[in-house]
Amino acid sequence: MENLEDKVLLDLRDQIADIPLKTKIKFFRETKNMSRKELSDKTGISVSAIQKYELGVRTPKLETLKAITDALELPVMLFFSEDYWDNAYPDIKEDVDRIKAFKNIITCMGYDIEEYSRFEKMTKDDFKDAYEKMNGDEKKYYDDILNKQGYIEGESFYYLIYNKSEKYYVTERAFLSIQKDIENSIIKSFKKHNIKKDLE
Repeated sequence: MENLEDKVLLDLRDQIADIPLKTKIKFFRETKNMSRKELSDKTGISVSAIQKYELGVRTPKLETLKAITDALELPVMLFFSEDYWDNAYPDIKEDVDRIKAFKNIITCMGYDIEEYSRFEKMTKDDFKDAYEKMNGDEKKYYDDILNKQGYIEGESFYYLIYNKSEKYYVTERAFLSIQKDIENSIIKSFKKHNIKKDLE
């Protein structure tokens, strides 16, 4: 179950999902009664850079945004819009699109599916699929955090899949494994029936 703090954060993130990143940075800085100079002192980021982030002239890198959210004492995921995530991690966007397609298959089979999420402490094993797709700088960023505190604060997902007579609770990792098994099964079926040749 999600605790109240996590639920509030998730609800807030959903409510501000369409707000541009630049607006979120300025809004939360001002909500914390923090000047750009004070934020600069806390993060080591120049005042001019912060101003450019708030004007939308520049977009901060992940590690820069994490420094800002740490200074504001807020979870970094609160600042991620879908567009920002898609642009920063196109490989992950591809995975998300595949998950959406897989959910459609499940609903076509007569099941309902609900997604739940929670913020928690995560080890490298908990996000190893995403970690393996990161570039060297991104891996170093997470390795530094893991070396310092042994975990990162991340968001994990699980799914409730059910119909009138069945109910399944599926972790994100198991969900992705099932998705991969089904995709492989479909490909094997194509090859078995020589689909490619039939279409030519």
